[in-house]
Amino acid sequence: MGVRSAPATTTKNINANERVTLMSLDSNPSGDPSASSGHDETSTIDIEVVASGSDGTVLGAPRRWLRLEGATLVVGAIIAFSTTHQAWWLVPLTVLVPDVLAAGYLGGTRIGARVYNLAHSTPLPALMVGLGWWRAAPIVLALGLVWLAHIGVDRLLGYGLKYNDRFQHTHLGWIGGAGGSVGEKPLHAPTK
Repeated sequence: MGVRSAPATTTKNINANERVTLMSLDSNPSGDPSASSGHDETSTIDIEVVASGSDGTVLGAPRRWLRLEGATLVVGAIIAFSTTHQAWWLVPLTVLVPDVLAAGYLGGTRIGARVYNLAHSTPLPALMVGLGWWRAAPIVLALGLVWLAHIGVDRLLGYGLKYNDRFQHTHLGWIGGAGGSVGEKPLHAPTK
């Protein structure tokens, strides 16, 4: 019986959806030199990372679920808006109002991210919808629904909640990445 040596291993950090080539220098599991096949084996595999990225970005299937959740939110909010009997011109007039709070970035990235996230998360508009329904105030209800629709569209398009290091860094990816699209990490992004 031959002595078996431990296989050599190489560790490499990989990015989401990166193609990885694995190469076995000796396909002889017994360790007996006379039984060697005399050729190397190469295998290529695709790896989809489904855990959170090192920069806090949600990747893989959870990211797709969050975007689907955004689509569901916008469709539900628009259907509910239709029951308020408010004028439809109210939607285009007010849908971008939450983005005005991006002006918080004038106070720096930490304050900007907090103010932006306050305007782009569901608790406040959900409270507004609840108050509008409870107090029978259809305009309050309608405005809360438009706000929820805005958040849903942002999530559907891949615009997420902001981290306090850069405006472009969101939980759903980087805005304005290397290819100019949402989700790709820009070339100038800080690395840890």
